[in-house]
Amino acid sequence: KKNSVDYYTYPTNNTPTSASQNSYIKIIFCNSYLVGSDGGLITGDRVNLGNFTAGTSLEFVLIQDGWDAANKSVKTGNVKYFGDKNLNPENDPELKKHTVLLSYPPENLFVLGIEDLNRENQNSGCDHDFNDALFFAESTTQGAISTTGVALLDTPKDTDKDGVSDQFDEYPTDPTKAYNNYF
Repeated sequence: KKNSVDYYTYPTNNTPTSASQNSYIKIIFCNSYLVGSDGGLITGDRVNLGNFTAGTSLEFVLIQDGWDAANKSVKTGNVKYFGDKNLNPENDPELKKHTVLLSYPPENLFVLGIEDLNRENQNSGCDHDFNDALFFAESTTQGAISTTGVALLDTPKDTDKDGVSDQFDEYPTDPTKAYNNYF
């Protein structure tokens, strides 16, 4: 599927209670697939969403199979999965969540993963992996993004500080070596 990744904003104290209240969804990536996979994104592509005033909340949305390559447009009527689980179509409260948000404080980053299939539909092929769209968000203002209820991204251990995490380092205590190459 060529998913579209989008967002909308709302006053923090006035959370939308239905998907229909989000009529002004803004496109970030019309086709979130990578180059070579029917998309145009390259790892590291960035988008500046602009400045937001204090008291503004931003929520991400994935439009399932939203990119219409033939017409070069986003199919805004397709199924949408929201960061706010209350707006998603599943009936089972345990399956309404479609996003995973993790915080990485050392670099003031937030990593977001989105699941693009209905989590209740056994026939949809949903794998519940939340990796159908992966991206990060950051703010130039430290602390501007609330970390309330956000889990921390695990920081890989690098005992010898050579830039290779211990789990992949054949010499985790020697900063001059990391791998063996045999040929």
